[in-house]
Amino acid sequence: MKPLFIADKKLKFIYKQIQQQIGGEPKDGLNMGVQLKGTHINGHVHGISFSNTISYIKYKVSLKEDLAVKVKSAHPNSSLYFMYCNKGSFLHIKQHGNSCKKIYENQTVVLKAGKAGIRFIIPKNQTNDVTIVKFNPKGYLKKEKQWASNLHDFQPVFKILNENDDFSHYGNCNLKIAEIIEQIDKVKETGVLKNIFMEGHVKLLLAFLIQQYISDLRYDTNSFELSNLEIQKVKRISSAIKQSPEKSYSIKKLTSQYAITPPKLQKGFKLMFEKTVTGYIKNSRLEMAEEMIKKREYTISEIVYKIGFSSKSYFSKIFKEKYGCNPKDYQDNIKKSLKNNINEA
Repeated sequence: MKPLFIADKKLKFIYKQIQQQIGGEPKDGLNMGVQLKGTHINGHVHGISFSNTISYIKYKVSLKEDLAVKVKSAHPNSSLYFMYCNKGSFLHIKQHGNSCKKIYENQTVVLKAGKAGIRFIIPKNQTNDVTIVKFNPKGYLKKEKQWASNLHDFQPVFKILNENDDFSHYGNCNLKIAEIIEQIDKVKETGVLKNIFMEGHVKLLLAFLIQQYISDLRYDTNSFELSNLEIQKVKRISSAIKQSPEKSYSIKKLTSQYAITPPKLQKGFKLMFEKTVTGYIKNSRLEMAEEMIKKREYTISEIVYKIGFSSKSYFSKIFKEKYGCNPKDYQDNIKKSLKNNINEA
């Protein structure tokens, strides 16, 4: 097992440590990082920091030898680490007793480093894609003075900082977080514009990670009451609905087709999307309808039929609930906006 020790300071310093210990070529620009390529490792590590209070770092690697990582935090009593496993898995080593906890695909983790730091193992013979957001809550709120008076939502986060030493919370699966990370990966802008886009996306990601932690505490539910196989089935079902929301779905059909019980199916959707299966189908249809309205290729009546609704009035009602206006007004606003842009040009 190959060791990697990281003193957690500035990102540039972290990349230098990785290069010195396991090799790799530096990547420049706002999205700095290290390109890893060798006999035993292939992949990359990259990230970005904002105002010394939020850091985003992502590694995607394939290994031929397990990698034991130890992160020593420069600020163990003020920084939290929110981790999300996009693909593969990793093992978190608990400080007391040296026991390991396996973190699965799409699972969230919240860690406070403590004096001993954070230790985890990246396993070999698989692609491991993990996102880490380091957050300094007190420093962030001090910077954002206008929010400092409203700390109610942050109390569970501050409670972690008050722990005597290390802290670990193994959360539920959440596929919405995977979608946000995918949007971060797709940012193509350069220079200052890229920095603005990245900051917005990373703050949104952090908000969802905090929300997931608070939700775990509030509802005291565990997605790992579902087996890994059942979680993968829920993911396949949600993907099929997302790709073709206009099709006719029923709980009976889905449970029969994917060999999963109705309670497990509903529990999976509630935990991963905070929606029932029916609610997820309805939301997917509305998102498809919005895209069709934007393209202006069909009338509202045609769109209603094509996305699988039978009632135009019902569609208008739920569309307004989601987007703040009825479909016709939404369409007219797009036409008006395009006309104004043409006139200004």
